[in-house]
Amino acid sequence: MEKQVFCLIGASGTGKTTQAWNLANQIVQNGYLVGGILAPGTFCEEKRFSFDIVDFMTQEKRFLAKKGMPSSITIGPFGFSQDGFSFGYNAIQKAISQRVDLLILDEIGPLELQNKGWFSSLKDALNSEVPNILITMRPGLFLEVQKTFFQNHRTWECPVCESSPILAFFPKRSNL
Repeated sequence: MEKQVFCLIGASGTGKTTQAWNLANQIVQNGYLVGGILAPGTFCEEKRFSFDIVDFMTQEKRFLAKKGMPSSITIGPFGFSQDGFSFGYNAIQKAISQRVDLLILDEIGPLELQNKGWFSSLKDALNSEVPNILITMRPGLFLEVQKTFFQNHRTWECPVCESSPILAFFPKRSNL
């Protein structure tokens, strides 16, 4: 079966994580197993200040990144925690090993294009038996991410404001 990759696209602060979380919950309600990671932000004076990492299956949360934090892994003003990446990696590996129907990776971007961040997790997911992957990303990255990671997979570009068609791939399962 060909792997489906759904790319939920939106600018910073447009609700990619919230929409991915809502879609995942609806897909679970339709009878599917969903796992992976979500990275909700925290805000101070209406500006993003930090990110956590959440294991969707357990709802466990860890710190991931903070504005101005010294770190060997940075993007823009954010420094990332290696412990946060380890926690997220383990959540992704657990979901892959359980052969979820949908794996969430929030978010794929510049770090992964530099072979950092969730790069190895994304590669593992693409080489796994997981049939569907939902990733979030910023506008302008779709073609580069698609070329780098998804040339051999069916890929769907979904603006965050038009993401409901993803649900058509997960019709309600009847109780057997």
